[in-house]
Amino acid sequence: MGCPAGGETPALAEATGGLFGFVAQIAADGEYVADGWADRIVQAGGRGELGQGEVVSLLGGILVAAMDTTVNMLGNLAHALATHPDQWALLVERPDLVPAAIEEALRYESPVQPGFFRVTTAETTVAGVTLPAGSRVMAAFGSANRDPRRFADPDRFLVDRSPNDHLAFGRGVHFCLGAPVARMIGRVVLEELVANAAGVHLAGPFVRKPNRMLRGFDSLPLTVRHRSRR
Repeated sequence: MGCPAGGETPALAEATGGLFGFVAQIAADGEYVADGWADRIVQAGGRGELGQGEVVSLLGGILVAAMDTTVNMLGNLAHALATHPDQWALLVERPDLVPAAIEEALRYESPVQPGFFRVTTAETTVAGVTLPAGSRVMAAFGSANRDPRRFADPDRFLVDRSPNDHLAFGRGVHFCLGAPVARMIGRVVLEELVANAAGVHLAGPFVRKPNRMLRGFDSLPLTVRHRSRR
């Protein structure tokens, strides 16, 4: 999901085309769960409420959005815990903070960094910068989630942070459809870790994902020891 830092490659373009071709074929063949979200999108296309391109774009977008983002959320969470042992200790002492820790991981290292591109309809000034009408702008989720005007000590990872009104899942009509599932996955994983692990530690150098859109890891070696095997 998203282009590598060096730009789109022919292999990436080919893979993207193949994915959306696959999705288009599934929609045409009706190979999806009846009365599920995919069925409803296809039916809207059949009624003329969506064009064929919109149907394929929506189906493909939801499919892609459900993969890398969740993986990155879990990787970012694990890295944050491994590099903040005091916060891990607090979680072990207070496992009721697991849901808050998931929200903090989403804020601290947002899996999706940029937001949506928009165009100014009139001249406006933001943070002392004048933007003429017709300017193309983008609000970055990762930047907003570190805004010191919104969050005290924004560069600190605090599992008991409250309130935590982050934008990791977007806002309004573009709010992430998969947010409840992502939160559930994160909660289950972290509950099991807190209940069974003696700690989470870095086991070697990690490699960040070279991607302008996603914040995550290509590799993240960790050591997780069971409490009974300390």
